[in-house]
Amino acid sequence: MPDQNPTSKFSSQLLSTLLARIAPYRSRLFGALALMIAGSLTALATPWMAGQFSNALIQGESQLDLSVTTTLIIIGVFVAAQSFLRFLVQYVLGDVSGRISADLRVLVYDKLQALPLDYHQEEKRGEVLSLITNDVEVITDFITGPLISLTPTIVTFVGALLIVVAVDPFIGMLICALAPFFYLVMKLTGRRIQPISRALMDGYGENYGRAYENLTLLALIKAYVQEASVSENYKASNDELVELNRQQVLLQSMLSPIVQFSGTSGLLILLWYGIGLYYGSGVSPGEIVSLVLYGMLLTRPISGFADIYGVFIAVKGASERLANLLGEPDEANRGDLRIHGVDKSIEFSNIDFGYPGRQPVFNNLNLSIKAGEVVAITGPNGAGKSTLVNLLTRFVSPQAGRILIDGIDINSIRLQNLRQQIAFVHQDALVLNASIRDNILFGRPAATDSELKYASEAALVANFAGKLPLGLDTPIGDEGMLISGGEKQRVVLARALLADRPVLILDESTSMFDLEAEQQIVATLRVALAGKTAFLITHRPAILALADRLISLPVPNENHLEGSILG
Repeated sequence: MPDQNPTSKFSSQLLSTLLARIAPYRSRLFGALALMIAGSLTALATPWMAGQFSNALIQGESQLDLSVTTTLIIIGVFVAAQSFLRFLVQYVLGDVSGRISADLRVLVYDKLQALPLDYHQEEKRGEVLSLITNDVEVITDFITGPLISLTPTIVTFVGALLIVVAVDPFIGMLICALAPFFYLVMKLTGRRIQPISRALMDGYGENYGRAYENLTLLALIKAYVQEASVSENYKASNDELVELNRQQVLLQSMLSPIVQFSGTSGLLILLWYGIGLYYGSGVSPGEIVSLVLYGMLLTRPISGFADIYGVFIAVKGASERLANLLGEPDEANRGDLRIHGVDKSIEFSNIDFGYPGRQPVFNNLNLSIKAGEVVAITGPNGAGKSTLVNLLTRFVSPQAGRILIDGIDINSIRLQNLRQQIAFVHQDALVLNASIRDNILFGRPAATDSELKYASEAALVANFAGKLPLGLDTPIGDEGMLISGGEKQRVVLARALLADRPVLILDESTSMFDLEAEQQIVATLRVALAGKTAFLITHRPAILALADRLISLPVPNENHLEGSILG
């Protein structure tokens, strides 16, 4: 993952991003906050009314000159109001939480999509999935839970404390003196929670990645009868998560009760002291009851502060990961120029390139392809055949040298405009979990039915799709599992032909074709390649015969290219 620097925490970038996502729901959040504060004020009024009830019951009078029945009715109204306000708050915050969570998922997805491919090649898929699922939920729950409850918790604490001070300044000062103790308990426990929380967040990422990999390789696992072994490894990964979660829950569960026990102990002292006041002075029974109830009320916000602090420490792990993600630079899009095809040539000039931690793939590579020329790229594994076209599409960038289209550095061309000139058939036959039709139309959604028909026939898709009950509307499943490898290659080839772009890259595009299908596709490609600048990465003789020129890439670290004209 990106640099896991704990100092990132809630960075200014993350804070501004979260505020921007929350902004559309400010009115609802402030409304919920107002309801929570109203609930706190109602809670503050209840003990005082209980004191008035006690005076009316014992002494036959109260400060409000209300009867026992009337006082009970008022207390009942306060209790009902608190219940209704709690319902409104939970409903509003639950709805807003779902919306903020959805917005954050879109934010994270868009950021992941904007990052260069080398980021995704370096990171584990599970950790990326964890960001968009678990981490987003953790942060959203914190925003709409502990964070927004902080203000009403403070209102309750300050209000109860001021009333206690007004009734008995000594007891109020005693409570204030205990505050540093509560803070110390929270701080010491928080130090234990933070590393566990971070390990738990990372553990979720590894767990998601393991599950994703296992399901992707399910055919391999079944073929080698490794279900039990793989399942045991996955169980071990989950057991580690369970243990980390247990440790975090243990510390968080201890924090609030310790603080609450301390507060309750103080309450017992308060009760003992209050009874002494009643029998030794003119303090009324109602004031003693109010004092005790306000003491009990104070334990709630004190315990609430402990809960909020514990959750805040736990959410730091997710916030750090999200802050680090948002800090990653997007895919470079420096250019402003636009081009329309290739009129003269594509040139690779003095290119140096190597992947991190590996030996260089190209050293001072020079290559020129004329407009409309079809070149076949061959060479041993690791020679850089796919890397060459990845450089052209700016999926990766050279450490030195330039790539020119008609004399224009491709870094000066708007990135989307550059890629709109290129139709790319990847060797992995990348397909959507959708219908055959949707897959072919992916590169050109507005294509007409006749254009779609031409592309599907040219790529021999119609040959097998016509035998299916739903034809082109047949779903092909996740990663195209419902069709064969050769059929997937036909679909992606049809997609590239339908896109009809000036530059065509075919990266081992027929490696799974049978001989008869390959012979048929060669005839089609002779027509489709007319007027296009094409790169054919292949070792298949039938496809090589389509090329005007063969470019044989040397083994890495050699500084020359061998080119020959095919007859």
